[in-house]
Amino acid sequence: MTVVTTYLPSNKCSDSYPSLFGTMMVKNGPLFIVAENIFYHMMGKMVKGYKGGSYVFLKVETNLVDIEPSGFMPLIANDQERIVQVESEFEAAEMSYAAACAVVWQFTLQVIADTIHRLNEQQAVKIYKTLQDFQYCRAEMTKPDGSKLFTETDLKAIYKLTN
Repeated sequence: MTVVTTYLPSNKCSDSYPSLFGTMMVKNGPLFIVAENIFYHMMGKMVKGYKGGSYVFLKVETNLVDIEPSGFMPLIANDQERIVQVESEFEAAEMSYAAACAVVWQFTLQVIADTIHRLNEQQAVKIYKTLQDFQYCRAEMTKPDGSKLFTETDLKAIYKLTN
């Protein structure tokens, strides 16, 4: 399988949340703003020692399946390889910051899609598709230098916390 990982330029990132999550209004405002807030809140709750940071957004493409074109994943720009403790409700694991972002993003996508599927099925399908795309491609995702984004240890920890 060939996976191409693209890091979006910073001037393209501002459109990513509205493109994937849409502008439908939910209790606390536009869905895309709620989704972004959920992601950062969950980073603070699940990743021990998380204090914020700047993010890059990445997209994936593959020759084997159709990828949701509006799908993306936020990835902390600094300290991607630093090892952190990530805790879900039932499990904990050590992994790189990059892998921690993948875990939290997966939980965020799942929560949002499960919450809105009755209100906006089309938007929920885009979000579920993005979730599946990143699950399918994560072992082959790369850093800008071409090396693998996630180590085998990361992949085992991601699996442990998300399955």
